[in-house]
Amino acid sequence: MATRRLTTLALALAAGFLVAGCDEDNAADRALESASIKLASLAPRGQRAPIASLQEKTFKDVVSSLQSVASGGTKSQAAAAAILISQAQAGLAEIPASRSAALERECIHLGTTIRATLSQWHTFTAMAAGAAKFDPAKDLAALDANEREIDMQIASENSRKAKIEAEVARLGQAAAAKADQARRRQAEAGQIKQRVPNESATAGEQLLIQASAISREADQLEVEAARFEAEAAKIAPQIDEVKLSLERLTRQKALVGSARDDLRKRDQAAKAQAAEARASAKKAADDLAAHVDRLVTLRTKDLAASNDEEIASLEASSASARRALAQDRVSAQLAIGAAQQSLGDVYWSRGRGLETHAALLTSLAAAGVPNADALKAQAAKAEEDAKTAYAATVEAYKAAHEAYQASGAKGDAEARMRRVSESLNKAVRAASGGHADLGLSEAPPPEEAAAPDAAPAAAEIAADLTTPQGVFQYLIEASKSGDYSRFGDAFIFNTEIEKKSFVSLLSLAPKMEKLDAAMKAKFGKGMDGMAGAGANAGIDPGDFKDLKASEIPITVSGDTAEATIQGERVSLRQKDGKWGIDLRSMGGDPQQIAMVGLMVPALSRAVDEMTTDVNAGKFSSFEQAMQAFMTKMAGAAQGGLPRPGGG
Repeated sequence: MATRRLTTLALALAAGFLVAGCDEDNAADRALESASIKLASLAPRGQRAPIASLQEKTFKDVVSSLQSVASGGTKSQAAAAAILISQAQAGLAEIPASRSAALERECIHLGTTIRATLSQWHTFTAMAAGAAKFDPAKDLAALDANEREIDMQIASENSRKAKIEAEVARLGQAAAAKADQARRRQAEAGQIKQRVPNESATAGEQLLIQASAISREADQLEVEAARFEAEAAKIAPQIDEVKLSLERLTRQKALVGSARDDLRKRDQAAKAQAAEARASAKKAADDLAAHVDRLVTLRTKDLAASNDEEIASLEASSASARRALAQDRVSAQLAIGAAQQSLGDVYWSRGRGLETHAALLTSLAAAGVPNADALKAQAAKAEEDAKTAYAATVEAYKAAHEAYQASGAKGDAEARMRRVSESLNKAVRAASGGHADLGLSEAPPPEEAAAPDAAPAAAEIAADLTTPQGVFQYLIEASKSGDYSRFGDAFIFNTEIEKKSFVSLLSLAPKMEKLDAAMKAKFGKGMDGMAGAGANAGIDPGDFKDLKASEIPITVSGDTAEATIQGERVSLRQKDGKWGIDLRSMGGDPQQIAMVGLMVPALSRAVDEMTTDVNAGKFSSFEQAMQAFMTKMAGAAQGGLPRPGGG
């Protein structure tokens, strides 16, 4: 049976249970019956906006229509009206609760955005600081000194080159002069030799001796000229060496110039990068401030106002239920307990949200972002508000425990109430930081009896509940096997009693499917029509078998996730390392299911009887069958819990 249909059934049963004690068919009874039908016809919690607006109108109509009955009817009528009003007021709390859930998701998303923006601010701030540290002055000074040294070396090499060239020129000139002198002396010796034939032998001999002496002198001059040429040739290559040195020094000077130009370009680029990084850091800081302002507004105004609206409705629900205490103690105390437990949930959620909010603001202030002092003050305020919320959580859970204890439930119901109280005890310890509890004894509670006709346990279904996809694969396999009792492991519950009640309620699924088939065979339509237009909205666990986990779009954000199935949004949460579906996002109300779970044995027998009657042709129309179904189920609900007589 679909979770939404079962929850709708729960509302119908509660309504029938509350009005069953009314005897007289008068205006008050009709008002009570009308209110019961209106509540039974509502789709469960978690619907989209159009359905939510219809719920709100219906709940308000129920409250308005029953005011006169609550104040002017018989005692039993007034008590029934007070309980129905309490239920409607609790339902009204779900309108802002849905809004609060959306606002909380937005706060979580903003927190993620803020952390990402803070990381950007850190990055750009570091980049700006790093770029600003670049200073080429020292390197430029070193390059200038290097260039001056090179210029000195060039000047020295040019001076050396000039000296070598001058020496080579001098030696060349000296060689040329000696060679010229040698040529003249050789010419002179030749002229003397030409006179020999015209002289006597003695005179000719003297001329030859003279000419020979001059020739030897000329030869000596040629030798000296050759020596000067050799010396010039010896030092002339030094000029090429100096030229090569000058070329090398010139290249070095050019490299120094290029390095200087590169440093100046890098300096300009660093300054531009620093300016760009500072601009990006400023934008990140501005974005961060805007996100934080938005988060503070959401957390301290929008979400706080929505929580306050929830709280007001739940306090009104508790107060209305108290007016029925004298006449219907069990129902009233259970309604008070449910309202107070929901109230504790609201305060607990507020406390955790504020605690997370304070931690985020504290981390921002510690990071040194602009306006850090203001953030510290806001964080301190959030921490104080969180403590206040946790204190209110403790008080609300204590009140819920006292109400459940005062309901007078016995036997199986008493064991269930004890389990609820034990879960509340853990919550009280957590909310108080271990400083408070409900003073429960440590004796283990008796084991809860299994629901009658429960389906036998199937083989362990292989599935991975550590990922959102694994959760849906688990449900798909469970749906295909028809083992709805396994569904409890894939959902998130506040208490163990809620989970056990949910699983117990799902044990009705095979029986309701049989009744549905019988109704369709007899009248052409089945149980989908039992709760009006909204009863079949949303997602049916039985439909999971037709899905593929790999095709379900899922968006994960920290410890929460959103999936879309058949156009409906389903929320998941991570708890203790495992993922699970938030039952409320599929229309389930864990607390109402916990209450109806007490009635399952009687309801199971009533469904079997109804199926037998339909198959036997006992009803002439679908409407007659549905009326009989509501009457039978209301009677089963009335007998499912111990309650005092009256009315």
